[in-house]
Amino acid sequence: MNTLWFFLFISIALVKGNALFNVPSEYAGEILEAAANCIDSTGAGADAVQKVISANLENTEAFKKFLYCFSYKSGYVDSKGHFVVDQMTKLIGNHKDKAKFIDALNLCNKSEAGNTIDTAYQLAVCFKDNSPIYFTV
Repeated sequence: MNTLWFFLFISIALVKGNALFNVPSEYAGEILEAAANCIDSTGAGADAVQKVISANLENTEAFKKFLYCFSYKSGYVDSKGHFVVDQMTKLIGNHKDKAKFIDALNLCNKSEAGNTIDTAYQLAVCFKDNSPIYFTV
Protein backbone atom coordinates (compact mmCIF):
# COMPACT_ATOMS: atom_id res chain seq x y z
CA MET A 1 0.00 0.00 0.00
CA ASN A 2 2.83 2.43 0.83
CA THR A 3 4.33 1.82 -2.59
CA LEU A 4 1.04 2.82 -4.21
CA TRP A 5 0.92 6.05 -2.18
CA PHE A 6 4.52 6.78 -3.05
CA PHE A 7 3.85 6.51 -6.77
CA LEU A 8 0.66 8.56 -6.49
CA PHE A 9 2.60 11.41 -4.95
CA ILE A 10 5.97 11.20 -6.60
CA SER A 11 4.71 11.78 -10.14
CA ILE A 12 3.36 15.18 -11.03
CA ALA A 13 2.20 16.02 -14.50
CA LEU A 14 1.56 19.47 -15.76
CA VAL A 15 -1.56 19.53 -17.85
CA LYS A 16 -2.39 21.88 -20.69
CA GLY A 17 0.42 20.35 -22.74
CA ASN A 18 3.26 21.04 -20.34
CA ALA A 19 6.02 18.53 -19.63
CA LEU A 20 6.08 15.96 -16.85
CA PHE A 21 8.29 16.44 -13.84
CA ASN A 22 8.74 14.70 -10.49
CA VAL A 23 8.04 16.04 -7.04
CA PRO A 24 11.37 16.27 -5.23
CA SER A 25 11.76 13.03 -3.29
CA GLU A 26 12.56 14.85 -0.05
CA TYR A 27 8.89 15.89 0.21
CA ALA A 28 7.35 12.49 -0.47
CA GLY A 29 7.65 11.11 3.08
CA GLU A 30 5.90 13.96 4.83
CA ILE A 31 3.19 14.08 2.16
CA LEU A 32 2.57 10.34 2.48
CA GLU A 33 2.45 10.49 6.25
CA ALA A 34 -0.04 13.38 6.21
CA ALA A 35 -2.25 11.59 3.69
CA ALA A 36 -2.32 8.34 5.66
CA ASN A 37 -3.08 10.11 8.94
CA CYS A 38 -5.84 12.19 7.40
CA ILE A 39 -7.55 9.29 5.65
CA ASP A 40 -7.80 7.57 9.01
CA SER A 41 -8.83 10.62 11.02
CA THR A 42 -11.42 12.02 8.59
CA GLY A 43 -12.95 8.79 7.33
CA ALA A 44 -12.33 9.83 3.74
CA GLY A 45 -11.96 7.08 1.18
CA ALA A 46 -8.54 6.06 -0.09
CA ASP A 47 -9.39 7.76 -3.38
CA ALA A 48 -9.37 11.16 -1.62
CA VAL A 49 -5.63 11.43 -2.23
CA GLN A 50 -6.05 10.89 -5.96
CA LYS A 51 -8.84 13.46 -6.00
CA VAL A 52 -6.66 16.09 -4.33
CA ILE A 53 -3.76 15.47 -6.70
CA SER A 54 -5.95 15.56 -9.80
CA ALA A 55 -7.97 18.56 -8.54
CA ASN A 56 -11.18 16.52 -8.66
CA LEU A 57 -12.57 18.48 -5.73
CA GLU A 58 -15.68 16.94 -4.19
CA ASN A 59 -17.95 19.36 -2.37
CA THR A 60 -18.65 16.96 0.51
CA GLU A 61 -17.87 17.40 4.20
CA ALA A 62 -15.69 14.28 4.37
CA PHE A 63 -13.61 15.34 1.37
CA LYS A 64 -13.27 18.95 2.56
CA LYS A 65 -12.13 17.73 6.00
CA PHE A 66 -9.58 15.47 4.34
CA LEU A 67 -8.38 18.28 2.06
CA TYR A 68 -7.79 20.63 4.98
CA CYS A 69 -6.21 17.95 7.18
CA PHE A 70 -3.92 16.73 4.41
CA SER A 71 -2.92 20.24 3.31
CA TYR A 72 -2.33 21.45 6.86
CA LYS A 73 -0.42 18.41 8.12
CA SER A 74 1.81 18.43 5.05
CA GLY A 75 2.51 22.15 5.57
CA TYR A 76 0.90 23.51 2.40
CA VAL A 77 -1.86 25.47 4.14
CA ASP A 78 -1.77 27.28 7.46
CA SER A 79 -4.12 26.90 10.42
CA LYS A 80 -6.60 29.29 8.80
CA GLY A 81 -6.75 27.29 5.56
CA HIS A 82 -4.59 29.62 3.44
CA PHE A 83 -1.73 28.51 1.22
CA VAL A 84 1.80 28.67 2.60
CA VAL A 85 3.26 30.14 -0.57
CA ASP A 86 6.90 29.27 0.16
CA GLN A 87 6.04 25.62 0.82
CA MET A 88 3.90 25.33 -2.30
CA THR A 89 6.58 26.97 -4.42
CA LYS A 90 9.18 24.42 -3.31
CA LEU A 91 7.21 21.73 -5.11
CA ILE A 92 7.76 23.27 -8.53
CA GLY A 93 11.38 24.41 -8.20
CA ASN A 94 12.32 26.83 -10.96
CA HIS A 95 9.50 25.96 -13.35
CA LYS A 96 9.05 28.45 -16.19
CA ASP A 97 5.60 29.41 -14.86
CA LYS A 98 6.76 29.91 -11.28
CA ALA A 99 5.78 33.61 -11.19
CA LYS A 100 2.28 32.84 -12.52
CA PHE A 101 1.99 29.99 -10.02
CA ILE A 102 2.84 32.35 -7.15
CA ASP A 103 0.39 34.94 -8.49
CA ALA A 104 -2.36 32.32 -8.46
CA LEU A 105 -1.51 31.33 -4.88
CA ASN A 106 -1.59 34.96 -3.75
CA LEU A 107 -4.87 35.60 -5.56
CA CYS A 108 -6.48 32.56 -3.99
CA ASN A 109 -5.16 33.43 -0.54
CA LYS A 110 -7.55 36.40 -0.57
CA SER A 111 -10.48 33.98 -0.35
CA GLU A 112 -12.30 33.46 2.94
CA ALA A 113 -15.15 31.17 3.90
CA GLY A 114 -17.10 30.47 7.07
CA ASN A 115 -14.43 28.24 8.64
CA THR A 116 -10.94 26.88 7.99
CA ILE A 117 -12.18 23.74 6.27
CA ASP A 118 -14.35 25.66 3.84
CA THR A 119 -11.60 28.25 3.32
CA ALA A 120 -9.12 25.52 2.35
CA TYR A 121 -11.69 24.08 -0.05
CA GLN A 122 -12.41 27.48 -1.63
CA LEU A 123 -8.68 28.07 -2.07
CA ALA A 124 -8.29 24.69 -3.76
CA VAL A 125 -11.12 25.53 -6.17
CA CYS A 126 -9.58 28.95 -6.86
CA PHE A 127 -6.18 27.34 -7.43
CA LYS A 128 -7.69 24.83 -9.83
CA ASP A 129 -9.26 27.68 -11.80
CA ASN A 130 -6.26 30.04 -11.81
CA SER A 131 -2.98 28.15 -11.62
CA PRO A 132 -0.89 27.53 -14.74
CA ILE A 133 0.35 24.34 -13.07
CA TYR A 134 -1.93 21.46 -12.16
CA PHE A 135 -0.80 18.52 -10.09
CA THR A 136 -2.03 15.17 -11.31
CA VAL A 137 -0.96 11.56 -11.70
